[in-house]
Amino acid sequence: MTLGNSIAGTMSVYGVTRASSLYISAVMTLVATAADKLVHFDSGAVTFHSLDVLTDSGIVTETVVSSDVGFVRFNGDFDSANDSEDNVLGFTDGLTLSSTTVVTLMARADGGIVAAGKLTLNAQTGIWISDKVGNENNNKAMVFNADSDSTGSNGTLTIVSAKTLDSNKSELTITAWDLDLQGTAALTAGTMVLSIHAAEAGQTVGLGNTAKSMHITDGELGRMTATGAGLFLGQSGQSGSMYVNGVTSANADSHATIHLISNRATHTVTFLTAASAFHKGIIIQAMAGVYLSESLATVTSHTTVEAGTGTLKILSGKTLSTTNQLLTITTDDTVLESTSALTSGTSNTLYHCKSADHSVQLGALEEDGPAK
Repeated sequence: MTLGNSIAGTMSVYGVTRASSLYISAVMTLVATAADKLVHFDSGAVTFHSLDVLTDSGIVTETVVSSDVGFVRFNGDFDSANDSEDNVLGFTDGLTLSSTTVVTLMARADGGIVAAGKLTLNAQTGIWISDKVGNENNNKAMVFNADSDSTGSNGTLTIVSAKTLDSNKSELTITAWDLDLQGTAALTAGTMVLSIHAAEAGQTVGLGNTAKSMHITDGELGRMTATGAGLFLGQSGQSGSMYVNGVTSANADSHATIHLISNRATHTVTFLTAASAFHKGIIIQAMAGVYLSESLATVTSHTTVEAGTGTLKILSGKTLSTTNQLLTITTDDTVLESTSALTSGTSNTLYHCKSADHSVQLGALEEDGPAK
């Protein structure tokens, strides 16, 4: 069903319930593409099977909008031209936009996608953003979940090239099967926390040059910013094993401490293929071990390695170095193969056991058995 056309005026939408839209079984299309016209979701929650909104000069959303079968697509600048109006997709504080498939937001031209405060986007099979996203206020969390049903091995957050998602010094939380920052696209939480969570239980994460279910390349890492509380990659009790390959110091430098979280039972954090360098410190949290088959270096802040009930293992010829910064290790076992090294330089290395009453042996193995 289509309401409106290329000569229609500005359209206002008030409180469309699921029961009211039940018999519109296909896509509900709202069209206000005449010059400087827009669609205004004014009050009362709005629900359709699928919803496609096309306007010339923006979409104002002041109420909860959702689809219960298909997609939600907002195109606030149908002609891709700079009009006398702002071409803005505007959301008032505290709103949620939800879809059972994909959420697509398009503003283009000179407007952008602007939240007046807290904004939540939920989609089961992906979020596609084709313009800059901003927040008018600080300390108003932005939460984007591109795989909200946590099933199906799909649900990518995509930001097109040259566009930035900027939470304006507000917490930014992203949950997805994968993250795709195309070209020069960027994410920034400013001085607040940037959290990126794998959507599905046990989902693997690749950071750097090794692709896994969620893959964040070294270049994408360099286009993310969280200079205050840092970047949290992975979610406690949810994320699977993590693989780190060839992260460069230059691309890790746009963050404060980077947290790598893989503390679900049996899962590990592995550094492989090419050495990784984190300009600032990192905090590694794994439940079943941390393995360095390639070297790891940090530079300007403390580093924490938690290997859980597993082993911290450094293969022959490889090094864990904190460049004279504090190193804290929690593990039930450590294996340093021949010619490997673990060094905090002129700073301290603190060792802790994960398990209570765990025996510790320092030095050569006893004749009657291995070290505990």
